[in-house]
Amino acid sequence: MRSAFELHRDYSVRFSRNTPFSGALKEYCERHKLPDLNSNPMYAIAVAALNEQVLLPRLLASLNVAIRHSALPIEVVVADNGSSDATQEIARTFGARLVVETVRGIPVARSTALHNVSDSVKLVFSVDSDAVVPRRWIENYLSHFRRNKNLIFAYGDMIPMFDFPPTESQIASGAVISLGNYIARFIRVVRGVPMQPNSCNLVFNRSDAIETGGYNRGIQAGEENDLMKKLQPRGDTSYFLGMDVITSIRRKMGMGLWNWIKLACSKEFKGQNEPKPDGVYGVQYR
Repeated sequence: MRSAFELHRDYSVRFSRNTPFSGALKEYCERHKLPDLNSNPMYAIAVAALNEQVLLPRLLASLNVAIRHSALPIEVVVADNGSSDATQEIARTFGARLVVETVRGIPVARSTALHNVSDSVKLVFSVDSDAVVPRRWIENYLSHFRRNKNLIFAYGDMIPMFDFPPTESQIASGAVISLGNYIARFIRVVRGVPMQPNSCNLVFNRSDAIETGGYNRGIQAGEENDLMKKLQPRGDTSYFLGMDVITSIRRKMGMGLWNWIKLACSKEFKGQNEPKPDGVYGVQYR
């Protein structure tokens, strides 16, 4: 089975544009279809998506590899946030469970996905719709949960990757994001405490998350950190070095370096303002 980097490279070369959902793209989706879901899945992978027909197939293809490698009963739930492209059709073609959430916002869509996983699910994996997971992503996380029965929330890092030829400002934005990730990684390791998890790469206990209210639908960002804080009194929350996923940097590219820095420092990014109809991420989450 191919590695995450190979999948990322091959897909980006073949589908570098907003290809209509037909021909080669549809054939790609059908060929990488998820395995038949068990009627009582033990685990679920939750994905929030909005107009992601370009990169959602790549994520689902990588999940297909990871699920087949784990050989475990796992379901994939895609919460579509009102897409106008072929996102919903792609999710159905792959065999994922599709739910539609018309209220815009990443935390809202994540919450909808969480509340639509099967009751038999013990752990929920969260990943972004433009990411690529490695083959052993599921297996490696579960090994930590087996070793620590008190573990309730775990997360890893993300590796920013350019999907398509970048401009100079885009490269600068990518450099800033990468530097920030490594600084955060260093602090986590040195201090030995969990801090600001990445929403595109985490796992948590489903029943405890539901009981504590799940994702906060009323904030614009930081929903994963809010969830972690609610779960901390109930068990261990841990960051694991080396549990990386690849994530697209294309959304942040169009903003330019200075605008991206201003957004990262803004109250909107920290979730301190009133909700907006289409979410604070605007240019990112569309």
